[in-house]
Amino acid sequence: MGLATRQLTTPRNVRNVDGTPNKAGKITDAVDFITNHRGTKITHVFFVMDIGPDDFILGYPFLEASAPVVNWADVKLEDATTLSTVDADKWRPQSKQTA
Repeated sequence: MGLATRQLTTPRNVRNVDGTPNKAGKITDAVDFITNHRGTKITHVFFVMDIGPDDFILGYPFLEASAPVVNWADVKLEDATTLSTVDADKWRPQSKQTA
């Protein structure tokens, strides 16, 4: 079971962090994540796009709402932050089937 995405009503133009146009074109899908940061849970919309080898980028809406303590030297958030999907309680590990 993959992440449940939803299609955006209006596709969004996107540029990479370095300002270049993204090779995948416009953003057409999003996923809602519940962030739990310092015990505060907020639902944020994350846009789905090809960002190369990175898994995700936390954007301004999350940073503004959470004001995390960032350890720039070690490239990590000092505070505990977790992300979960709205339907995380429905997820079940998939068993490995032998052929």
